[in-house]
Amino acid sequence: MMSSKENEEDDTYLSALTLCFSRIFPAILNAAVDLNLFDIIDKAESSTLSASEIASLLPNPHPQLANRLERILPVLASYSLLNCSIRTTEDGVRERLYALSPIGQYFASDDDGGSLGPLSSLFHRGYFHVLKDVKDAIMDPNNNDHFQNVHGMPPYQYMKTDEELNKLFNKALAQTGPPAMKMLLKLYKGFEQVSTLVDVGGGVGETLKQIIFEYPSIKGINFDLPQVVQDAPPYPGIEHVEGDMFESVPKGDAILLKLVCHNWLDEDCVKFLRNCHKALPQHGKTETWQQQPELEGRREVKEGGGIIW
Repeated sequence: MMSSKENEEDDTYLSALTLCFSRIFPAILNAAVDLNLFDIIDKAESSTLSASEIASLLPNPHPQLANRLERILPVLASYSLLNCSIRTTEDGVRERLYALSPIGQYFASDDDGGSLGPLSSLFHRGYFHVLKDVKDAIMDPNNNDHFQNVHGMPPYQYMKTDEELNKLFNKALAQTGPPAMKMLLKLYKGFEQVSTLVDVGGGVGETLKQIIFEYPSIKGINFDLPQVVQDAPPYPGIEHVEGDMFESVPKGDAILLKLVCHNWLDEDCVKFLRNCHKALPQHGKTETWQQQPELEGRREVKEGGGIIW
């Protein structure tokens, strides 16, 4: 019989071993997103599906497809993206059944068009290979922009040369926002007195669309680079404006910077924040929304001139 200390050592070793294989999971998740597995399971008539039933709903099924799916579906279940149960068929064969878990639900398309699937695809398609050289990014004193060091240009400039990646980037930002925005708009009431709201780096306008749905009196200006705005669909109450925040920013009585500042060095942030200040009236405000580590178990939403998310 093993002692508690030996059990603890075994658990520690297994945890360390799991990290060695952790690079496999992003590839499996990307395959599941590309195969649309989360939407297939979510929209099926039955609440649970076997691998063979999922295979029958995929395009171009082949005899080995169910067995190959059975190699990745348990992995998704082990990461709590799927719930797994067992049933015994009339022939006495035991087979696994899969259903979406609450976490996996975020990778299926919701009623508002939100999904984390495109974001997962973006990291796999656009950034996964960049992460191979993290050691060089740390050790090379001249490597201040690792993406530029790999590709020869910054991310936004590079996306001008890769139309597929540019569209995926815009789609990822548009579909990642809705679930979080729902929660934020319940907590934050800082838009109640705003008449014109400029979303700087607003992508294709999804964030503004949700804000104006809650505050229909607001005039929205969605401001972003030309290669982004060209894919923006028309939304009621929103004007899409192309430009460069380092040169100028459209005027409004409130300016929103949602997940923008973390992409730039401090001196770059100062440049476009000054342009934001120039575009505001005397009592205007700039709202900066950023993801921050939670400190001391507190989650604080500020009602004044900005929000920390």
